[in-house]
Amino acid sequence: MQNLAKENKREAILNAAFITFKNYGYRKTSMRDIATALGISRASLYSYFENKDDIFRCVLISVTESGLVEAKRCLGLSALDLTSRIEAALLARYLPLHQMLIESAHGEEIAETYFRLCGDSFADSFAQSKDILTGALKSANRKKEIDLKAALLTAPAVSELLNLTLLGLRHTSTDIEIYKMRVNRFVSVFMRGLQNPVVLTDT
Repeated sequence: MQNLAKENKREAILNAAFITFKNYGYRKTSMRDIATALGISRASLYSYFENKDDIFRCVLISVTESGLVEAKRCLGLSALDLTSRIEAALLARYLPLHQMLIESAHGEEIAETYFRLCGDSFADSFAQSKDILTGALKSANRKKEIDLKAALLTAPAVSELLNLTLLGLRHTSTDIEIYKMRVNRFVSVFMRGLQNPVVLTDT
């Protein structure tokens, strides 16, 4: 740790804390546990973070922010079709956190702590997720890759439905492969409906 730049040290602490919280949950993890995982003193740890709440919050915010950056990148992958780009973006945004919650024996406790300590961050990141996807859907609509008007939907409404579903699927998925399979099926069916909407007419 001594030879690492300050930002790299901070990142190393967050990575170690992520693994420690995943393995032991929030309540059973102590500052000593995180320091021990890195081979540093608690005093050194406190020079970067105020307390365990501060570390936990920074860990989860870092995961979320990285997911948002990757989601934007996925939506710009011209080699993929629209459905694949949207599925990749949604998984990039939600999979890292969901994987932690699904694979950890303390997933529900971590989720509860996340909403308690990071509620403001969650609301902000969810709004960003919707905005990112809304922009991509509006672009696809202009290019006639989808037909929102015929589907009687707006880009913001579609984006909200997609994001909410990705959040909800974690609660019924027992492992990460089931989660990814369900995301794939849902996005494929949903996007097919936007690409080939059934136009209802009066008879």
